[in-house]
Amino acid sequence: MPDYMFLLESRLSPEQRAAMMRVQELSAALGFNVYLTGGTVRDLITGASLRDLDFTVEGNPTKIARELEKGGAEVISEDEKTRQIEVLFAGDVEGSVSAARDDHYVRPGTRPEIRWSTIMEDLRRRDFSLNAIAISLNPASRGLLLDPTNGFRTLNAEKCGRLRFTALRINRRACCACFATRRVWASRLKRARRSV
Repeated sequence: MPDYMFLLESRLSPEQRAAMMRVQELSAALGFNVYLTGGTVRDLITGASLRDLDFTVEGNPTKIARELEKGGAEVISEDEKTRQIEVLFAGDVEGSVSAARDDHYVRPGTRPEIRWSTIMEDLRRRDFSLNAIAISLNPASRGLLLDPTNGFRTLNAEKCGRLRFTALRINRRACCACFATRRVWASRLKRARRSV
């Protein structure tokens, strides 16, 4: 089993590492569990560059954002409904802090009622299995990979597993397909070079 924290810390820039440490410290001080999630984990596993840091907390992300602002970070946008806050950390590190949530549909075709939840429920509600992977940043479980939908297998299979599909997800599906196609061609090119 790979050491995800070593992998993460060796791939982060010093500014990204400082931002991650600050979010971990604040979460611990506030008693929240915090996880690195989504595209950040996907890019870490696939070897792509880590462009931004996506954090999910089991708690209120607004409290963390306010403390980050006191330390010099800038809140770019805040969505109170989905409880997601886009942040620009020191050193121009882009990121987001979101609440672990569950989308509850009263009946099909209606807008979801958003509820606080655990990280496992949050990961299961995500649109694609390759975005439903998290790494724990909590002291007791630091580095633990959470993958309730087997997204790691999806990444290794070079395909895009779908969890939920709505009309709003068409663009993300297209982006996901491009990502998977790029990986397929990269692996084919690598095999071709080895055979020459």
